[in-house]
Amino acid sequence: RSIPDTAGDIVTTGDSATITAGMLDGGQTGSAPALAVRAFVSFNGTGTVAIRTSKGISSIADSGTGTYQANFSTTFPADYATNITVSKASGAFSSSNSSFGMLREYLGNTGYVNVYSITSAGAAVDRNYISVSVFF
Repeated sequence: RSIPDTAGDIVTTGDSATITAGMLDGGQTGSAPALAVRAFVSFNGTGTVAIRTSKGISSIADSGTGTYQANFSTTFPADYATNITVSKASGAFSSSNSSFGMLREYLGNTGYVNVYSITSAGAAVDRNYISVSVFF
């Protein structure tokens, strides 16, 4: 499989597999730059909170039912964006089984982001699968 680089040359699997800034900035279709996630974490939010996998997140703090703090490995700028997903391991669709993740407030924290898990009925709830992605 091959793709063209920014100079129009073909990059193949035999190349170094190094992606350079030039391949991302201007080599894509459209005028917007290609952006990548800067940090992510997937963790179990029930019982003893446990990280499954992460990059750029040093730890998760359990701050109460449905409330967590994802601590960044390094200082981030205050203007980041997040994507949070939450799911339960099993159960039929209902207001108590469906849930979503959210930021209740944005404080521009440069060392962490607060994460909340709530049911569609508005109650705080711990869930098995919580994922956070951070972009800037």
